[in-house]
Amino acid sequence: MSSTSDVYNLHNIIIGVGVDVMVRDRLRAVFGPFMCAGRPVDVLLRLRTVQSLPPWQPAGQVVSESRLLTCTLDGDLLTAHFPRWGTVSVDLAAGTVDGDLLPEMFDHYGAFDDMLIIVLGPLLRRRGFFSLHAFAAARDGKAVLLVGDIGAGKTTTGLSLLEAGWKLVSNDSPLLSQSADGVLACAYPGLLAAYDDTLARFPSLHRFQGDPADRRKRAIPAQDAYGDVWQDEAEAGVLLFPSVTPGLECSRVEPMEAPEALLALVPNSIERWDRDYIAPHLALLQALVQQAPAYRLLLAPDIAALPDLIGSLVAN
Repeated sequence: MSSTSDVYNLHNIIIGVGVDVMVRDRLRAVFGPFMCAGRPVDVLLRLRTVQSLPPWQPAGQVVSESRLLTCTLDGDLLTAHFPRWGTVSVDLAAGTVDGDLLPEMFDHYGAFDDMLIIVLGPLLRRRGFFSLHAFAAARDGKAVLLVGDIGAGKTTTGLSLLEAGWKLVSNDSPLLSQSADGVLACAYPGLLAAYDDTLARFPSLHRFQGDPADRRKRAIPAQDAYGDVWQDEAEAGVLLFPSVTPGLECSRVEPMEAPEALLALVPNSIERWDRDYIAPHLALLQALVQQAPAYRLLLAPDIAALPDLIGSLVAN
């Protein structure tokens, strides 16, 4: 593969990055804890910033389409077209990612990071790692996976665990893998992100609050706030599906049956276009719900009580 400026080690999958300065600097901010010395590359990112984009000419079959993203598949070539930001093509056989991105993508919260997991996800699946939309934190070798939609309380709950000394596995996309001992939750990098009212709840994050007139989320490297906070992997211990519950005074949990948990996991994990990997992905999720007890987490304002509540589930 061609020359790279930086190299990252993600569970012995070596990811090389091309020499575009804007892409390189953003990846250093996000993937920094996983940087390694030069090694032969398994996956190569050749992403470039450009000032304008040519008209997109889709090739192959449209396998996913929405207002923000259209994906096509032509043999082993997956193309992700983001109308506002750029177009990226993934050679699933060669392990290469090529694309042109507008600089504005880097100013829009989450756009670049979401693009990365969209294009890296299929390559990671082909190497035994399956992403899940969740916040994952670990203590004593066991991980809690917080699964839910935007606004469900995943980030606030996850930050309460980090504030209490738990380790971070992933803020948004932990990778699941099967080991001889069971399902593992494996690290995937990303920046912590929260609004100022959330940051104000946690002493370690007070200094990252910004101008009150700027109401955007703040993106924070976890290691800047919590030091040596990353954990490479942990046994999947508990599944939690949080929801903010008005009128509740004390947060509590309600057990979920494994089939119910599985149904809730599927839309947060499986990509239907990747047909050859649906069966192994579903089998991994089935193993996960058999291994890790699942609960609905009904959230009240008592954020400080969450680490003890969740810790008791892990201990049991």
